[in-house]
Amino acid sequence: MAWIRSLFMRSAAIALGISLFLPAVSLAEPCSSPNKSIIDDLIELLESWGIIADSDGGGQSSGADGLSDGDGNSSDDEASSGDEGGSTGNEAGSSTGTDDSPSDFQQIAGGDLSLDDAPDTIELPEELLDGMEDAWNDSMPRGRSQEQGGLLVEEDDAFEWKRGEAGNSGSFNPNYDDMEDGETLVGVGHTHPYDSTEGGFEDVSFSGQDLARLVLVEDNIAVVQSGESLFLAARTEEFNDRLDGLSQSEKLDLFYEMKDVFDTAYDEADGTFQDRVRSGVLAVVDKYDLVYYEGNGSTLHRVEGGDE
Repeated sequence: MAWIRSLFMRSAAIALGISLFLPAVSLAEPCSSPNKSIIDDLIELLESWGIIADSDGGGQSSGADGLSDGDGNSSDDEASSGDEGGSTGNEAGSSTGTDDSPSDFQQIAGGDLSLDDAPDTIELPEELLDGMEDAWNDSMPRGRSQEQGGLLVEEDDAFEWKRGEAGNSGSFNPNYDDMEDGETLVGVGHTHPYDSTEGGFEDVSFSGQDLARLVLVEDNIAVVQSGESLFLAARTEEFNDRLDGLSQSEKLDLFYEMKDVFDTAYDEADGTFQDRVRSGVLAVVDKYDLVYYEGNGSTLHRVEGGDE
């Protein structure tokens, strides 16, 4: 019977991975939380595989292999993921000029800035901008949507973009296993392309899953590019306080709760598809103490729920 239990748990892990890392907006009804006994077994298994941090405070694992964030709309196109990695030529604090104080982006990238101290605008580093632009340029091979993305890491006060493998029409699997000794993970960026069969949308912000997964991973920021628009969400001191002391099963409950908040706000909103997605985003970031930025180009501006 042991092999049956092992097969069941591996299948459950894959199913959970699909729901956790789906970056495309889901218009389906929110799914209910799994049974608690299954959660406990699943958490133990995922910890043993190194997929999630252990419950006694282990660090971010690089073992994200096998976790799909697909929604079933897999692309038939096997496009190249483009250039591998980015330059580390620019220092992380270069935007501050001769000032040795951290830049606004560095403060946000630290993942523990309080909401009151979060800047109104941030300047994105060149490595992130170039990496996301390259990812977007590869997101519509032969006219079919295919999500692209990668990691932003920091080492010795310099940023580097690490390009991941191509995803499919509704998913990108973060390439955590590309992390090297001495590097600090800043966050994950990915694209939101929609081809003509999906409405041809651009300027589409985060999905509920994109934001909720910050409960379960140690990424300090999340970045999305859709068309010329860039979107950034960052954890804060207040968000981290919410997670302090929570078990993995309690974090899963919070994950599903955040998805529900997004879906409800999306369903109740008026306007275009992009407007309704934005309403979902603002409902989540306001309720759960994330900080959120939007813009085109290197300068992003903070947006809160009252700014709608």
